[in-house]
Amino acid sequence: MVPNPTTTTQNSPDTLIYPLHKSDKSTTVAIIGVGYVGQHLMEVFSSAFNVIGYDVSASRIEELRTKYHRLDHVKFSNNESVLKDASRFLICVPTTLAFNGQVDSSYVRSATSMLDRYVTDRSIVVIESTVAVGMTREFLGPLAKSHGVFAGMSPERIDPGRVDPPPTSIPKVVSGLDDMIPGSLSAITKFYETVFDTVVPVSKPEVAEMSKLYENCQRTIAIAYANEMADACHGLGIDPFEVAQTAASKPFGYLPMYPSLGIGGHCIPVNPVYLTSTCNLPLLQQAHEKMMTRPSRIASQLLTSILEESNRTHGATHRPRMLVVGLGFKAGQSDLSHSPGLQLLNFLRGSGEVDLMFCDPLVSQESIPEVPKLEDSLWKPDVLKSFNAIVVAVKQPPLDYDILGSLTGGYRMSNPDQSGTPICLLEYGLACDGTQWPPGFNTSTTPRPKLGSVPYGKRFTSCTVEGTLALTYDDGPSEWTPDLLDILKANNVKATFFIKANHLYEDLVNHRSDKSPAIIRRMYNEGHQIAGHTWGHKNMDTALNSQQRRDEMVKAEIALNDILGFFPTYMRPPFNACGPACQADMGELGYHVTSNDIEPRDWAGNYTFAEQQFLGRLRTPTNRLGIRAWLGIAHDTHERTVHGFTQFMIDQAREHGFEMVTVGKCLNDPEENWYRDPVTGGAVRNLPPKDVA
Repeated sequence: MVPNPTTTTQNSPDTLIYPLHKSDKSTTVAIIGVGYVGQHLMEVFSSAFNVIGYDVSASRIEELRTKYHRLDHVKFSNNESVLKDASRFLICVPTTLAFNGQVDSSYVRSATSMLDRYVTDRSIVVIESTVAVGMTREFLGPLAKSHGVFAGMSPERIDPGRVDPPPTSIPKVVSGLDDMIPGSLSAITKFYETVFDTVVPVSKPEVAEMSKLYENCQRTIAIAYANEMADACHGLGIDPFEVAQTAASKPFGYLPMYPSLGIGGHCIPVNPVYLTSTCNLPLLQQAHEKMMTRPSRIASQLLTSILEESNRTHGATHRPRMLVVGLGFKAGQSDLSHSPGLQLLNFLRGSGEVDLMFCDPLVSQESIPEVPKLEDSLWKPDVLKSFNAIVVAVKQPPLDYDILGSLTGGYRMSNPDQSGTPICLLEYGLACDGTQWPPGFNTSTTPRPKLGSVPYGKRFTSCTVEGTLALTYDDGPSEWTPDLLDILKANNVKATFFIKANHLYEDLVNHRSDKSPAIIRRMYNEGHQIAGHTWGHKNMDTALNSQQRRDEMVKAEIALNDILGFFPTYMRPPFNACGPACQADMGELGYHVTSNDIEPRDWAGNYTFAEQQFLGRLRTPTNRLGIRAWLGIAHDTHERTVHGFTQFMIDQAREHGFEMVTVGKCLNDPEENWYRDPVTGGAVRNLPPKDVA
């Protein structure tokens, strides 16, 4: 074996890439397929041999000729006749998947068929491409028998972009079909020892094939597990990156893996299919399927969140603007092969419901002509803040990702390789504040005695006090809430505010730099009722399990208690979704599950419809309980709801003889029962005084 190289040079058209080994210019090595693997092997073997790089792509050949034009012992061609001068052949063609998702071995088959015209007795033919177990024997066995060639398999171990260790220092596995042509393994081993520091001979090609698949498929399972762990952490309010980094402090028995959008490149997304084509491996099959569909699943969740928030904030006709950052299959790469970021981008584009752009310094507009590119020069706060959501799929250099942290809207995450958004809408992983627990007294152990006679854990939709109408507002505080409070005060109306605690307005609702605490205290001081609308506004039936539902409420309690010194006993589930299991959880936490029987759909932006819905209810003789009383819903995150629709509701309610009250009052529930003491869990007997005239 050759000694370890003492120096290497960067990939340059003017120099050899690897140290010059003992030269054998009487031998010519042909590289069949000069993609990133073939190019690497050309650079390695050109240190000791004449090299021919053959590829069917004329443009690729021209690119390589330009780059390596000063290496006179290396030539490139797309004319197969040049192969007649070679005696060593390395097959580096793509091993891909067909359109039906099955193994596509056509490139290897074509290469071996072509070599049948050029190999001679004692030629060496080695497959470097990753293949299914048994393919080397299937394709090269007949060639070995008919021509007496030394045939074998040596799986490539190239990691694009990696410079340490140098590729020649990575142990090289080799194998040979000795049972067909004795001496094959010895000849192939000596050939590779000429340029590689460490060569690892194995008993037969099937071992080499399986070892390569085992290496890469282990990563598939490990990455899938890391993402599954991240999903679990998300539900528990734990930072999964901190968990992974902590586990990595163990110097043995743990393979560090971190959550990601998905898997990409030429190997990891493909190799499980090659391995399971000959083996029954259900664990690998499931991990592969999970990882290949993950970008689309995340894109679907993201799209749902963005559209729901856009409808609430801007109305149904508004098209959110989105930016996807980093489309190369991994950081530092322009290659789009099986790119998770590209899969996410295509899902969003296919929806037709968002205005989409991408930003990647390494990927050209020509590569993705269907989606406009945000040029690097526009990577500035004043441009980025115009997007409703920014998804960082891969952290591509040289963009300054610290800029994202300066955007208003609560961009907060532990690992900016993952996804972020200026308005905290990506409900996955470290979704801004999505997994953060707010500061304050932990109410998870607070006792939950029943207070008053209003049922717990049972959804109610109607008021019970004759002649009352409860105005309620969801999703705030927002920039319009102070104006709403002014309007309510001017009209001497009390309302109920269902607070979304992981707030979209600026930051954590109880964060000291946020305006929300002062607004919430003003709500209380002016006689309005404070109620909960969960922490992250997730669907409590479909998006959360039992423990996650409880955590959603406890986090909201902590934030509101930190502001008020107590927390509410009334809550409204997002989207009014709270089935029997959810209601049971809310009952154990001591919550009255509030719905409504006036649904104006003001969030959709059609205020003519909203007014008709509101008036229609007021003109209906009684509610479902046979009582002339109503419970309405609106959203203080919409300017027109605050400036216009609210005054309409007040005027019409009074014209129809209704008294506008809080939810608690419309249920005849004493105010002391609306809130819970964080220590005793009992009613708040001595509520703080209000600034009410």
